Amino acid sequence: MSAARCPGCDRGFGPDVPDGEGCTCGRLWSWGAHPTIEEWRLIRSLLAGRSQQHCERCGVYLDGRTMTTTATVHHRNPRGMGGTTDPAINHLCNMVLLCGGKLGGVVGCHGDTESDRAVAEATGWLVPMGMDPARVPIVLGSGRRVLLLTDVPEYARPADGVEYFLNRRAS
Repeated sequence: MSAARCPGCDRGFGPDVPDGEGCTCGRLWSWGAHPTIEEWRLIRSLLAGRSQQHCERCGVYLDGRTMTTTATVHHRNPRGMGGTTDPAINHLCNMVLLCGGKLGGVVGCHGDTESDRAVAEATGWLVPMGMDPARVPIVLGSGRRVLLLTDVPEYARPADGVEYFLNRRAS
């Protein structure tokens, strides 16, 4: 089993590390293109912390009681049918927490994102291959336009300073 590595000091961790733990050097953990079960648990915890356990597209609280309130991890720059060996595919800037649950993301906001790709691309939910998700703003359910950081589960102000998307689709 490969261990997640800290990008700051290269310290690894095992399955006994609590959800959401960062490194003692102040950086968050890094993982490769194929995270382990423990690493996925950490990734989901970090995304839930960033979104305060809400769908980042519509804002519904993700309590897991129904398929539409069960969280799924959506890759803004898709992994592709055969997967990928690129570790950047699992950077926090490329992943969002969406409602749409247990049917492989075919319902809720995950399903909407996959079925209306033009709108999803225009609002940052999908990022075309070759583009860096860290540089592509995303429009949250509130209409707020933000950048997602690569290794810290936080939102940042877009480089162009435009924080609101006035033509957003009604949720």
